[in-house]
Amino acid sequence: MTIRTSYRYEDLSIGLAFRSPGRTITDADLVGFAGLTGDFSELHTSDVYAEASQFGRRVAHGMLGLAYAHGLMWARTGELRGNRHRIPRDQRLAIHQGDLRRRHHFRELSSGRTSRQ
Repeated sequence: MTIRTSYRYEDLSIGLAFRSPGRTITDADLVGFAGLTGDFSELHTSDVYAEASQFGRRVAHGMLGLAYAHGLMWARTGELRGNRHRIPRDQRLAIHQGDLRRRHHFRELSSGRTSRQ
């Protein structure tokens, strides 16, 4: 059986499946991602807290899992590597070194009004 390691844009179709290399999630990954994002939830950072949770041990941040999924699909396997120029990108949404990012959180009040938190 031949294992395919590269696809052209024209090869893509709904339902296409392929397998990436594996990646073991480590304590350093969880701690590093918590530091990067500021999400120090005890479910990710405390063995004692997480053992008492429904999961029974610490779990990775959801966005960490998404980041690894993207990295394993794209950069580590070479999938679509030559096709980056075909993926539309809105340059106004690019995040650059030195950019300051802020999120505004809102809560709904009665009568459909919102209040910034």
